[in-house]
Amino acid sequence: MHKATNAGTSTDRCCRKCGTPVGLSWHVPASCKECGASFDARPQWLVTIAFLLATTFAVGIMALTRRLTDAPALLVGAGLIAGFIGFNAAELAMFHMGLLRLINVNADDSLDDVELQSEDALARAEREARAKNYAGADKRTRAVQARQLRQSIELARSLRTGEEERGAIAGMSARKGGTARPRCRFKRLAGDDDRGIRAMSALATRIVRGHFDPIVGPEQNDYMIARFQSPEAIATQIEEGYEYYFVFPPREPQAADGRRRKVRPIGFLAVRAQGDGSLYLSKFYLTKEERGKGYAHSMFGLVLQRARKLGCDRVTLNVNRNNYQAILAYEHLGFERTGTRRTDIGSGFVMDDYVYELIL
Repeated sequence: MHKATNAGTSTDRCCRKCGTPVGLSWHVPASCKECGASFDARPQWLVTIAFLLATTFAVGIMALTRRLTDAPALLVGAGLIAGFIGFNAAELAMFHMGLLRLINVNADDSLDDVELQSEDALARAEREARAKNYAGADKRTRAVQARQLRQSIELARSLRTGEEERGAIAGMSARKGGTARPRCRFKRLAGDDDRGIRAMSALATRIVRGHFDPIVGPEQNDYMIARFQSPEAIATQIEEGYEYYFVFPPREPQAADGRRRKVRPIGFLAVRAQGDGSLYLSKFYLTKEERGKGYAHSMFGLVLQRARKLGCDRVTLNVNRNNYQAILAYEHLGFERTGTRRTDIGSGFVMDDYVYELIL
């Protein structure tokens, strides 16, 4: 959740991950004191100049020290101390003059040449994706995060150029009263279907673990899965009014022997009608192999159908503020950000979310 910055504080002097103003002491900080996000000083040629100035200053101090003593240890010590002080002083001076700036470390700097020009929702989401800090993750996690960032940029490009596809979703409510038949099939999970609930839990665990481990970390993700995706948790949610649906692909043709092939679910979703007249979209997931095939549009069609069937006038959802792939998808579907929500879920973990809403 972004924190309010001090009045008059430039956004160039704030952590782009949490919004905290950068506080200077005797050196330019290497990380944010609030969230731990790593900083990198840019542009690099100014850092090089600061290093050359510090080196020149150190050589001058060593020459002055040489007139006072011939002790090698004192000469080396004076040079190192002078170089350290000179480098930090030069960086601080450049930063105060506005020449040097701090940015959060990205997962993949090779993507810096990919820019989204317009100031729309996709551009905002993409900028937040770049601002995410990856420096503290292990090599495998950084690789996953870099791939997700690349996919989000490719998605943004395709969505921006796909005006017909954009119009198809925007006009869904106008065609046939929003009852367009989904391309994929759905099966609602009954509260007394113990076998189905266990299958739903296994499917949710597999999808959520693969997607959220790089975002919230394996430890918090395991805790959240146990609390929200276990068979007991799903059964309780159904009793509380949540509707869970398995998502299946279009019906496969019969095999040569006349038998129908067994089709496994490719995703799931869950919704719940709220007392304020909104439909809360709690779960909306596809397996990694089935993403990008248009099934999300079909799933969203079911959400719209259920909203109108239940008399709801809007759809709301929460999305992790670092889940930039989902942010891009939801904003493309027409959702608008209405706020933030930070929830303590126990054991020292918090859910740091954006709140989105779609008016029907």
